[in-house]
Amino acid sequence: MVTDPLQRPPGGGARREPTVPLTLKTAIGTYPHTVPLKDGSITSPRVCLEHVEVVPANRAFRPMINQLSYDVSEMALVTLMLV
Repeated sequence: MVTDPLQRPPGGGARREPTVPLTLKTAIGTYPHTVPLKDGSITSPRVCLEHVEVVPANRAFRPMINQLSYDVSEMALVTLMLV
């Protein structure tokens, strides 16, 4: 029996696709390189992004570090190093 839907089934064969996409809560700024992710131009059948708008973006740093409020977040390298 396969417990992880992305693992190969016993005996080889192709990987099974997950039936429900993984939803990730994100806190990323709106920049030219992130707009396609935020407006839905780039999508994935495996991952659904739930965007939380935090302005300015550095307001997301503390909740990300202290409460793990987001699954994906931009973060200043210095903030990460001070943790």
